[in-house]
Amino acid sequence: MLYGKIFDSNTGIPLDLAKVTVFNSKNEAVLETFPSHDGTFSLNINCKEGTYKMITFKEGYYFSYTLLDSTTMTLPLALEVSLRKRK
Repeated sequence: MLYGKIFDSNTGIPLDLAKVTVFNSKNEAVLETFPSHDGTFSLNINCKEGTYKMITFKEGYYFSYTLLDSTTMTLPLALEVSLRKRK
């Protein structure tokens, strides 16, 4: 299980309506979710050996890129994702 919280990097306010997508090493989207109103999300992820990337995007913000290495990560994994607002 991968879970976390998405928030505004300047205000700390939780962000909903963002999109969280996990891609495998072939750059194929394997999981996708949207956070709840309090900015929390969870993904039931069963990463096979390899490297995955997680892209978090919300309109009006710069995206976040998180590298997930299944050889070193221990599940459940909790992440805090801060997004910086575009000017």
